[in-house]
Formats: sequence, structure tokens, C-alpha cells
Amino acid sequence: MKTFEEWADLQEKITTYPQYSTNFNIRTSGDGYWSTSKNIVKITHIRLTTYGNDHGYLDVYFHDGWNIDKDGLIYSDENALKDIRQMLSKMGLNTNELYYSEQGMQGRDFINFAVDKKFIDSYKKNIIREK
Repeated sequence: MKTFEEWADLQEKITTYPQYSTNFNIRTSGDGYWSTSKNIVKITHIRLTTYGNDHGYLDVYFHDGWNIDKDGLIYSDENALKDIRQMLSKMGLNTNELYYSEQGMQGRDFINFAVDKKFIDSYKKNIIREK
């Protein structure tokens, strides 16, 4: 377990990168814990927040085709996860350790994923274009 000083030090290393626009659709299969809706959902942009250099969270924002009040959370839908991994991989991102984060991290207009250092490094290289 981290000490208070370690958490405070990590707090200073939080970086939220600018949003990156996307234009792709995912399909939900209705097999998630929070939704039985099968639908096509438009993904509009992504945003990465890192905590230090080795872990972070990716918000994947959606627009058309999904209303959480009616459809529930996309969180835990296996087909949505597969489609998102595939799309991000095509963008040059390492999605081997991309997983849904906890239910409480999900938003009204985004899906939240935990990411590892390999994902962060590939995001910096292929999206941010850091050398």
C-alpha cells in the first residue's frame, strides 16, 4: 500500500492529454452487467489521463445511438470492448492490457478503461507524437 507521501507525489504527476477526435462505430451485444441493449454507437473522441508513467485511464466518448437512461451503461459489454480494442489498435495503440475500469468510473457520455505503460507509450508515440 502506498504511503500518503507516495500518493501526494503521484498526484503531482497526473497528466490529462488533449482530446483526440475519432470517427468510428462500435456494436454492443447486450451482454454487459448494466445493459441488454444491442445497438450501434458512434465514438467521437478519446482522452487519456496518466498517473505517473506506468498507468492511467482512457475515456472513450460516445454520442449517437446510446442513452444511458434508456440503454444503461456500455460498461462490461464484450463486443463493445472488442470493437474499441480493434479501433485503437488500428490507430497504432497497444491494447493488450486495455480493460474496463470499475463501474463507478463510467460516465454519462463516455466509457472508462484502465491502461498500462505499453498503451501510454504507444499513445504518446502515435497520437501525441512525442519522440
